[in-house]
Amino acid sequence: MKTRFLLFAVFLLVCSTAFSQEADNAKYIEVTGASEITLVPDEIHYLIEIKEYWEEEFDDFSQIDEILKVIDTKGISYMRIGELKNKDMQVYRQQGKIEALKAAQKKAGYLVEALGKRLGDVIRIVEPQESAGYPRYFAAQSNVSSSQSEAYDAFRTIKLKYSMLVRFEIK
Repeated sequence: MKTRFLLFAVFLLVCSTAFSQEADNAKYIEVTGASEITLVPDEIHYLIEIKEYWEEEFDDFSQIDEILKVIDTKGISYMRIGELKNKDMQVYRQQGKIEALKAAQKKAGYLVEALGKRLGDVIRIVEPQESAGYPRYFAAQSNVSSSQSEAYDAFRTIKLKYSMLVRFEIK
């Protein structure tokens, strides 16, 4: 009885090893696709510190530009964008992930075709962990004295970057 059980255990071990080696020897390509989406915020939290801290909420940057034209900047410690939001953020996140997947497929396709092969089915998709909350560029410092500068305009948009790691079968 012990012998049969031992033979069965050895048989299972050999079979599982053979199947795992076959899976490891499968021909595949693994690539990373990336995308970036730039969108205009529809809610802006602008912070101005004079002697006391206060915060205002705006719908677009033209309102902030008008305030900056007439405000006396003497006595202001700093002014900065506190947070940028867009009500359709979830839609843009999905769009960014889809574009990253398509970029990975395109990259894998031309790499495999360069070797005279064809791209097969998707084997695996890995989505890198997103950081909690909004990225740091939402809390970017503004430059009141040179509001026409290109760097200042970069703080007026939200940039979402995505990457996806995808494994494809090679035919």
